[in-house]
Amino acid sequence: MKLKQMQIIQGGEKPTGFRRKKDQSSHTQSTGMSAIWKEVCIRQLEQRLRAERENVNLKKSCEMEMQVVKILRKLLYRHPSQRDIMYLGENTRTRRIEIPTGCLKQMAALIFDDLSIGVENSYRIAEFSGRN
Repeated sequence: MKLKQMQIIQGGEKPTGFRRKKDQSSHTQSTGMSAIWKEVCIRQLEQRLRAERENVNLKKSCEMEMQVVKILRKLLYRHPSQRDIMYLGENTRTRRIEIPTGCLKQMAALIFDDLSIGVENSYRIAEFSGRN
């Protein structure tokens, strides 16, 4: 299709590398105008073909980059295989400890005391740094 377009535009001659031909004849004003329009058509066709080639190259590179992205996603978000899960399950032991309610209350009180001491220390540090 493109070859036919170029041949029609250039007057039926086969194009060689899509070079522009300069019309040597300047018989009348109409032939001069037709030569100008031929040049414009040739230039537009060359630009369109160049843009199409560039689009094809860009599309190929985009597709290659998308494949790389897919591969990286698979590597980053890889789910552990069944074999890996079985291997981890064999080596880990879970032991359940029942804590009596009395001990649980004592542990909660100790944790609360530790946390309240930490909060009081933070307030003292903030007050001290605020005074300076």
